[in-house]
Amino acid sequence: MLPAERLKRIADLLARDGSVKIDALAREFRVSEMTVRRDLEKCEQMGLLDRCYGGGVIKKELTPELSVLERHTYNMEIKRRLAEKCASFVKPGDVIYLDAGTTMRCLASLLLQVPDLQIVTNDLFVAHELIESDAQVYVLGGPLQKSSGSMIGEAVTRAVGQMRFDIAFTGAAAISDEWTVMTPTQEKTFLKRMVCNRANSSYLVVDDSKFHLQAMHRVNGLEDYTGVVTNATFSGEEQMTLRKRRVNIIFVEGM
Repeated sequence: MLPAERLKRIADLLARDGSVKIDALAREFRVSEMTVRRDLEKCEQMGLLDRCYGGGVIKKELTPELSVLERHTYNMEIKRRLAEKCASFVKPGDVIYLDAGTTMRCLASLLLQVPDLQIVTNDLFVAHELIESDAQVYVLGGPLQKSSGSMIGEAVTRAVGQMRFDIAFTGAAAISDEWTVMTPTQEKTFLKRMVCNRANSSYLVVDDSKFHLQAMHRVNGLEDYTGVVTNATFSGEEQMTLRKRRVNIIFVEGM
């Protein structure tokens, strides 16, 4: 079993049982207890667990991948407001990337009347929203993640690596206490990172429910985006930390 596979299994066990034991993991993985201890140290650094005698206990609930229905019904009014702010950044003639998710679907509906757009997406629902638009729409091909209605995998990431975008809008499953963008799915890690690197301007679009959560895989830091569009509010200490890290928070008034 590869190290990444062991870490994923540990995260799954933590989410299911709340704790893991070194001797049990060593038997399951068929590795030494020293190797398991190093795996647990890595998990602790990632914020997944707290070490304890003989193993580790979950630090906080890991953020799961939401289904299409859950995405579509959660915080919809806030997502519409975030989408409206994002739409104000788009100019006629732009080449745009729209990530998967209901906020991106809201944004797509607001772009129907903007002329001369080229829009790239890996989300079938976003693409469907754009059928009646005048935009040239490109849907990235690859394995379909049915729970989200989006394409993922190496082929999708490779295709993005051959493109350039004027502006990209992406979401996140979780943002950790260390202001790190996290995702439960390794394939999405590479894709989201690539999109950010291939865009002249990149915006992370997240509602306040995504902060102070933990997921398995690190994408990048908030400072890697042109701006973070959110309705989240921050304490004075948090604001100071974000300023020091040169994170551009674009605040959208919530409900």
